[in-house]
Amino acid sequence: MSIELTVCGDEVVEGRTHVGYLHRGFEKLMERRTFMQCFPIVCRICVPEPDFNEYCYAAAVEELAGLEIPEMAKWIRTLILEMAASTAT
Repeated sequence: MSIELTVCGDEVVEGRTHVGYLHRGFEKLMERRTFMQCFPIVCRICVPEPDFNEYCYAAAVEELAGLEIPEMAKWIRTLILEMAASTAT
């Protein structure tokens, strides 16, 4: 949700809410970018734990593109996500 404020000097005269895009319009920002340009945006959706969002986005792109990920990359991803989960709790 965003709030549109009308101000007169330091005084708020009117406020209107606009319900819509999640997290300040990240979806809207990603609409006009290539899939590679979206990776930095995905990391900012949830700042405390960006690894999970980045993994989900990468997995979705890989599945849609029909890419096969090397076994070592799967292990590295698993380790990174496990470390991120252990620091979050």
